[in-house]
Amino acid sequence: MYCIQVAGGFNCPADVNSAGSFSRHAHPEDCRKYYICLEGQAREYGCPIGTVFKIGDADGTGNCEDPEDVPGW
Repeated sequence: MYCIQVAGGFNCPADVNSAGSFSRHAHPEDCRKYYICLEGQAREYGCPIGTVFKIGDADGTGNCEDPEDVPGW
């Protein structure tokens, strides 16, 4: 498996690169931000005010949630 590097040093997993597929990944320094990798290209997004990114149960999944619903917050 190889990775595609983008600005800021974030690497999109190469195994999620089929047409229309995407994955979500936590920002390494800011819990209010996350990356969406779409066809190998990463884009940085932010959660709405008052929410944080919660990593999902499966690799490449997650959503913005209230902080009290995120373990370890």
